[in-house]
Amino acid sequence: MSGPSIPKPMESIENYNVLLVHGAYGSDKGISENSEYVSAYEDTTFLGNATLGDYTSNNRITKWLAKNIFEEIVSEKNYENARNSYIYNWRSFTNPANSSLNNAREMGDRMWNVQTSGFSKFGKRRSLFEEAQEMKAIAKDDSGKVHYGQSALELIRKNPDLYRQLASRYILIGHSMGGVVSREYVQNSNYYHGDVDKIITLDSPHEGTGALNMQIAMQLDNTDNLATLIGEGISNWIPMTAALATATALMSKDLATSTVALYGFIASLGLGASNYLLGGATELLLEDYSPDDPLVHYVDPTYTGDNINILKTKENDPDSLPMFRLLAMEHSMTFTDPDKGARSTLSIFVPDALTVPFANVAYQLSGDDSFGVNYVNAFTEAFISASWPE
Repeated sequence: MSGPSIPKPMESIENYNVLLVHGAYGSDKGISENSEYVSAYEDTTFLGNATLGDYTSNNRITKWLAKNIFEEIVSEKNYENARNSYIYNWRSFTNPANSSLNNAREMGDRMWNVQTSGFSKFGKRRSLFEEAQEMKAIAKDDSGKVHYGQSALELIRKNPDLYRQLASRYILIGHSMGGVVSREYVQNSNYYHGDVDKIITLDSPHEGTGALNMQIAMQLDNTDNLATLIGEGISNWIPMTAALATATALMSKDLATSTVALYGFIASLGLGASNYLLGGATELLLEDYSPDDPLVHYVDPTYTGDNINILKTKENDPDSLPMFRLLAMEHSMTFTDPDKGARSTLSIFVPDALTVPFANVAYQLSGDDSFGVNYVNAFTEAFISASWPE
C-alpha cells in the first residue's frame, strides 16, 4: 500500500464500535446454515471458534483490550461483555476459510443473509457491523416500553435524533486474513459507506503468501497412516542414496571407505524418512485446506486470477479511506515456501521443520526496512515458526 494515511479525528470512543476480525480457519470453524439462529442480542452462546478469543479468557486479546485499553469491567459471562463492551467479537464468519472478498460482504453488507426468495439462511443473524450496533441498541417505543437488540435498532433507525446517538462508526482490528478482509471492505466492495475510521492489521498477508501452498504440500492426500508415509519416504530416496553409496564404495580402495559409504547410505535413508515423518506429524496440527479452496488461490502471490493481486492494485486515497496501521508487511512475519529456491535441495537431507525457521531469517534480513526492524522481525518469526509450527 502506498501513499500517506491521514488520521481522522475521534471525538469519543463511545461513538465507535470496535470489531475484532479473525483470520482464516477451516470451514468447520464457522457457523453452519440454521434458520433457528436468534438475533445476536438474544444469543447467550458464542457461535464458532474462529476467533481472536472470548471476553473472559486471560490469555486472549479480547479480554486484554477490554480491560487494559478500554478499562472496562469484565463480566464472568461472555454474552454480558458482548452487550456492554466497546469490542464486538461474538461470532465467527459463516465460512472462515472463504475468500476475504466474500467475508467482507458478510462483515458489512446488510443484505448478506437475504436470498432472492426472502429466506434467511442464518436465522436472525445480521452482518457483523449490524450485529455490533444491535448489541448496544436500547430504545423506547411510544408506549414507553424499552426495547433491546434488533427491535431497538429498528426503532432507532426511524428516529434521526436517536440514530445520531448510536455508535455507527467502526475501528477494525484484523489478525492475518482478517486484516485483508478489512481492506476488502473499504477498498474492493460496492457496499462500503465510509463508516470505518481506523484499521489495524496484525500479521496480515497484504502482499500474498506462499504459506498455504506450503501447507497443502504437506497434506496427507492419500495416506492413511504414518507407517505408509515413512515407507514412501524411504522408497523415494533409495535410488539416489543407493547410487551414491555404490559409487563411493566402488571408488574406494579400502574397507574403511566402503564402511563410511554404507553408513552414509543408512543415514540418508533415515533423514529421508524423518523428513516425511516430521512433515506428517506437523500436518496433523494444521488446519485442513484443499487446493481448490478459494482462500488458497486468493493469497497466492503467483496466481493470476481474481486474488490478492487485484486488491494490491487498488489506489490508497487518504481522503476516502480510513487510517491504516499495518503491524506486518511484506518483510515482516511472512512465511517462506519451502518449494522455492535452495530450500528444495536442502529438503533432500534435512527435514523442512528444522530448516524453514532459518530460511525465514535469511528472507527477513533481506527486507527493505531498516536493519533493526529486519533483525527483530527475522528472529521473532524464527522463534514462532520453530516453537509454534501450526
